[in-house]
Amino acid sequence: ANASINESAADLAAVGLDSTESIGLELTNDGDDGVGRLNVTSVTVSGADASAFEVSNLGTPSIDPGGSETFTVSASPTVARSLSAQLTIGTGQGASDVTVSLGATGTAPDFEVSSQQVSFDRTRLGATTTETLELRNTGNSPLDVRDVLVSGADSDQFGISTDSTVIPPDESQTVQLAFTPEINETAARQGTTQSATITLRSNDTDQTAVTVDISGRSKTPDLQVPNLERYRTLRVGQQTTQTIEVSNSPSATASVDLDSFGVFGVDADEFSVARPTDRTLDPGDSAEIDVTADPDSAGTKSASLLVTTNDPRQSRESVSLSSS
Repeated sequence: ANASINESAADLAAVGLDSTESIGLELTNDGDDGVGRLNVTSVTVSGADASAFEVSNLGTPSIDPGGSETFTVSASPTVARSLSAQLTIGTGQGASDVTVSLGATGTAPDFEVSSQQVSFDRTRLGATTTETLELRNTGNSPLDVRDVLVSGADSDQFGISTDSTVIPPDESQTVQLAFTPEINETAARQGTTQSATITLRSNDTDQTAVTVDISGRSKTPDLQVPNLERYRTLRVGQQTTQTIEVSNSPSATASVDLDSFGVFGVDADEFSVARPTDRTLDPGDSAEIDVTADPDSAGTKSASLLVTTNDPRQSRESVSLSSS
């Protein structure tokens, strides 16, 4: 008998962990009728990764001259790397053993994040701050992030820029996290921490879910201006200047910038404003704004001083200006 096999090497290529791929091989008795039958006496798989491979449908048959036997080699990897082994088929009656090199690559995604705890900078009420989070696939097959959930008591104050994504092997993707604190002045002044958890589920068989703890605190200025600034009797052709004090309360937890100043109303053209030198007020600071009345006709005068700021909640504050 003269044994041969149709492949000297069987490469099952990429096989996912917890999956099985198979290939069919054919063992042939190349001898003529005078040589005799080919008897398979043993089937062994050897090598460092032998446990990842399995031979089925062969057994120990006896093959007539010119005949063949088809069997299956399967790979079921448990590690994500290249695997190799050797199949040896022992034959009787003086025929040489037949060997086949076996190969496969175990594939799996491997999910990692740049940080499992993200803290936001203290954020003004009415504003949103962002941080970035890097999603990494350090494995050798695509990572399918298919379910993203923000949970926890304060989850409505946080967000993430994706609800699903696919990341190729050895690549990463950056997503944006957002914190928009609820309008709660007490929490802003006390510095109460708001928190939530982001859960990202994927096809990584080692860890089907990755969690990221997120937290943030709010802050707010407390700009205080008088409701009314009353001038005494104004005289035509005579300028009268009064100083209006605006302040950021000591209990505030954020600074405020005084961006612009203007006078509006029926008699606005008879008032002018001198911008203060220091227009950034930290908690406890104040600024003085000089407003000059220069009437060009007799009678009661009225207008409003409008102060605009960089704070989204107190973007416009007004002071009524009136003369007796």
